[in-house]
Amino acid sequence: FFTLQDRPLFKEMKLLVGTTISRTALRAMSLPITISLTNPASTPLTVNLYTDKPAQPNVVQFFPQTVTFKPGETSKNFTYQTMTGAVSGLIMLSVDGYYKTIYYVPNNNITFEILDIDTTPPQLLNYYIVDLGRTYMYFRVSASESSWVSYLLTLRGTVTPSPEEVRNSTLRVIKRTKTDVLELQGRNGSNQTQVTKTFIYYDTFLSFTGLEEQTDYILFFVLEDLSGNYITTTTFNFTTLAKYYPARFNIMLKDNVNIPDLIRALGLITGLTANRFVINSAPPKFTIPEATEPEVLNYLANETVLYDLTILPNKTADDKRPIEYVNLIRKSMTLLVNEVPQVVSTYNVLSAAYEITAFNQLFNYAPYVIALNEYTVSFNVSLKRNGTLFGIIMLQGSPRPNPRQMKYGLNSTNYYLNKDTWAYVKFEIPFTNDESSVIYQVITFTSLMDNTLYDVYFVGENDLPVNPDLMDESQIQKVTILTQREIFVISEDYKYQSRLDIPIAIIFTLLLCLLN
Repeated sequence: FFTLQDRPLFKEMKLLVGTTISRTALRAMSLPITISLTNPASTPLTVNLYTDKPAQPNVVQFFPQTVTFKPGETSKNFTYQTMTGAVSGLIMLSVDGYYKTIYYVPNNNITFEILDIDTTPPQLLNYYIVDLGRTYMYFRVSASESSWVSYLLTLRGTVTPSPEEVRNSTLRVIKRTKTDVLELQGRNGSNQTQVTKTFIYYDTFLSFTGLEEQTDYILFFVLEDLSGNYITTTTFNFTTLAKYYPARFNIMLKDNVNIPDLIRALGLITGLTANRFVINSAPPKFTIPEATEPEVLNYLANETVLYDLTILPNKTADDKRPIEYVNLIRKSMTLLVNEVPQVVSTYNVLSAAYEITAFNQLFNYAPYVIALNEYTVSFNVSLKRNGTLFGIIMLQGSPRPNPRQMKYGLNSTNYYLNKDTWAYVKFEIPFTNDESSVIYQVITFTSLMDNTLYDVYFVGENDLPVNPDLMDESQIQKVTILTQREIFVISEDYKYQSRLDIPIAIIFTLLLCLLN
C-alpha cells in the first residue's frame, strides 16, 4: 500500500543533476545530461532549462526545450547544441509550478564550456573489463575528451568491420556484411571522472547482459568526439566465465502427487519457471488393493516413494547454481509441505543431490571414407559416449572454423555454410552395449564438384542437457579427399556423324569461295 504525504519534510525529496560540468565543441551536440528524482511525482513535473552568465537563447538550443517527468518517472535526459556565436556559461534548471517548493535542488546549474571547432580525433587512453560473469560483461573505455563510443558485440570469428559500419548498423545490412550470428550494436556517451589531480579521464561504460556462458566473444568499438572526428575500429576479445551444471535431487513423498502441483510449489520456492525442472522418475506408491489386515494397511501407509528431479541451468541468465536452488528447497521444506502435504518434511533433499557432469567426448577412431564418387562422399564415424558428432566439408585451403562454428554450420567468419556441406549425427549408446563393441554411423556430403580437393572436419560433444561440452580445437579430426573425375563417353553414332560432317563442311566452304 502507499501512504500519501501531503507535505514532505524539507529537503526530503530532491532533484539531482548528473554532472556539474559539460564540455562540447562549437556547432556540436552535447552528450546527454541526466536529471533524476529521488522520489517520483504523482502528477507531471516540469523542469525549465535556460542559459545564464550570459543568457544565450538564440545560440544555445536545448533538446527537449523543457524536461517533463510523467507520474512514476525518476530519470530523464536532455542535450544541448551550440551555434556560431555561443560562448561558455551556465545552464540553469528550475522546477515549475506546484513542485517548486517541494523538490529541493542541491545544484541548479551546470557549467558548460564551448571548445573551438575540433578537427583532431580523440585519443583512446585505456580500455578494460570492469566486471565479468557467466552471462554479463561490464566494460570501461577512457578517452582524452568527451566522446561517443559506438560498439558491435558479436561472436569470435567475425571479420573486423569498418568504423562506418560500427557507427551505423544499417550499413552492414546494405553492404551485406552482417553475419549469421549475434550482432549487438549501440553507442554510449562518456562521463567525466577525475582520476588524478592534474588530469580528467572521460570514461564510457558499456554493459552487456544475456550473454552465453563459457563462450568466446569479440567487441569492436569506435571512439568519436562531439565534432564527429573518430578513430579506427578497436578490437577486444573476451570469454565469459565457466558454465553451471544441472543439479539432480530427490524428494520423498508419503503418497502419489499431481506433478504440476509439485512443480508449481518448487517454482514458488525457487522463483524458477516450470521448464527449468525435469522429472526423471515419479514411481507410483506401492499398494495392495485387496489388503484388509491392519498390519498390512499400516505398513502400506508408512511406505514412501522418491521422485527423482533435475534443475537445469539457464545458460544466458545470471542466476544461482542449480545446486544452490536445491539447498534453498531444503531450507523451505515447511513451505513445500504447506503447498504439497504429501512431501516428507524430515527428508533432506540435499543428502543425495549432486551436479550432473559428463566425461569429455572422444572419437573411437579417426573418421574414414567408405564411399566416394564425383559428387558425393560418405564417412564412417564413431563416438565413444552419448552425444552428437558434427561434420563440415570445405574446399581445400579454406580457413578452418572453430568447434562452436562447426556445431552451428558456420564458416570461419560466422556465415552459414551451404546445407549440403554440413551434417550431424546423434549417438545413443545402449546401457547393455558391450564396451568392446563400437557404435558407428555414416555421414554423407553431397553436391560436391568433381576432381576437386576438399578438407573435411569432424568434432563432437557430450550429452549434457544444457550447453553440452564441445571438444576443443586440438581434438578436431581432419580428412582430405579428392573427388573422382567426371568421364564423358561419346557414342559411336555421334562419332560417325561427326566424320560425315567434316567433308560436307569443307565442300560448302569451297563453294562459297568460288561464288565470291
